Amino acid sequence: METLIRTGRRGEVRQAAERLIADLSLDLDDLRKAALLSLIARLTGKQSFDPVAAYVLEKRATYVANQG
Repeated sequence: METLIRTGRRGEVRQAAERLIADLSLDLDDLRKAALLSLIARLTGKQSFDPVAAYVLEKRATYVANQG
């Protein structure tokens, strides 16, 4: 998680997003994933985290479109 926060703060969107995807793929229930995501967003800072979240959503949309 520390790597994700550092890369997000430095503006390394792709690297931070890949780390976020890996962290969210852990075997956790939805409540724990939401708590983890909230903590990461707060520690990274909104301005740094927004591009990472957008990248993850875009990548997920591309993945879903390619599966359909």
